[in-house]
Amino acid sequence: MNDDGKVDIYQVFIAMAVFSAGNFDDKIKSLFCVFDLDGNGDIERKELSCFIMSGVFGLCKMTGLPQPSTMGIQTYTVAVFKEIDDDQSGIVDYLEFEKWIKNSDPIQEFLLKFTGVQTFERSVRRKNEEF
Repeated sequence: MNDDGKVDIYQVFIAMAVFSAGNFDDKIKSLFCVFDLDGNGDIERKELSCFIMSGVFGLCKMTGLPQPSTMGIQTYTVAVFKEIDDDQSGIVDYLEFEKWIKNSDPIQEFLLKFTGVQTFERSVRRKNEEF
């Protein structure tokens, strides 16, 4: 939900992509393409900030969880961008984005909790943690 109390189209799209049936890799590709706002094949920090803010607010709205502050999300975005941008190029390409989604424990835990879905990679890590 935005500051004006309305849900924007990006929030709706993220929620639909996350909670719909379908191949997880296809969902990642769709999300990457939608949030590559200028269509140049990379995600800049401003685009990632929009992506994360829309995703967090939209999913909180759908699940009834309290929304974090905008400043908190912006601080998180800076940290996440540094984490995702493996080559420190100042942009996130698709492979960096895919790697982050598939290997981020918070994202994977969220998906497992609210959708019952996890990536194969996360499933293997969970199994290995049990032993």
